[in-house]
Amino acid sequence: MHQAKNKLPYPIYTVTCDGDNTVAFAIEPVIHYGYIEWFDTSKQRRFRMSRILENIHGKFVFERREGTEEPISVYELERLSLAGYEKKRHQLIAPRDFDTVEELMTALLATKKGAY
Repeated sequence: MHQAKNKLPYPIYTVTCDGDNTVAFAIEPVIHYGYIEWFDTSKQRRFRMSRILENIHGKFVFERREGTEEPISVYELERLSLAGYEKKRHQLIAPRDFDTVEELMTALLATKKGAY
């Protein structure tokens, strides 16, 4: 039986994880067979979720553990906002200023179109 991919309700999220400073944005995240995957402005990412901790009001939090000896990493996805972008802009190669979330969203979605 085929399981459909479940999209999270918002097209873009900011991502934080204390154990992974390489994450910044989740563009069009989907859940499929215990994995979550998204585009992050330069490449596709895929993580196995060991447990979903929260999924409410524009916030999605999950635990990731690769093996039994590895520490648990907690990833937090929050609906895109200008304040969230400001916290992540230092991770970008060419950060820009945006007046609205819509302008920001359009620019981030365009990174996916230009990547392939």
